[in-house]
Amino acid sequence: MTIDEIADAAGVGKQTIYRWWPSKSAVVMDALIELTDPEPAAVPDSAHDALLLQMRRGAEMFASRQGQLIREVVADAQGDPDLAADFRNRFFAHRRARAAATIVKGIETGEIRADVNVEDALDVISGALWLRLLIGHRPPSARTVDRLLDLVWPGLVNPSPRRS
Repeated sequence: MTIDEIADAAGVGKQTIYRWWPSKSAVVMDALIELTDPEPAAVPDSAHDALLLQMRRGAEMFASRQGQLIREVVADAQGDPDLAADFRNRFFAHRRARAAATIVKGIETGEIRADVNVEDALDVISGALWLRLLIGHRPPSARTVDRLLDLVWPGLVNPSPRRS
C-alpha cells in the first residue's frame, strides 16, 4: 500500500497524512496498535493458562494480515532507528509488560519458580513466535503455541508450589 492509497481510503489529501505521520510505516503501526491491542476480557488465574492465552492471541495475530503488516514495519525499522524505537516503545513494550506481569504473578503465587529471570523467560516464550513471523518458515498456530509452552513450562514451573 502507498501513502496515496491510504489518503484515498481516508478521503483526505496526502499532505494531511504526512502532517500526522512521518512515514507510511508510522501510519501502519498506529493502525496495528489500534487493531491488535484489545484488553483480555477475562484473564485466567493460572499463570500457565494466562501465558497460553497470550501466546495463542499472539500467534493468531501473527498468522493474520496484521502479522504481515507487523513484519513489514519491523523490516522498515531495520533501516530507520526512530521507527525501530517507536515500534519497541509503542507496540512491543506494553505487550511484553503484560506477559511479564503474568510471569511475576506466577512467581508471587508460587506457580513459577522464584529464581526465574523474567526477561529471559519472555525471550524464550515469545522468541519462537517472532521467529516464525519474521522468517516465515513455519506458520504460528494454536497447536504451535501448545507445543512451545509444553517445552518451556517445565523450566518455569515451581516443583514444590505453595498451597493456599
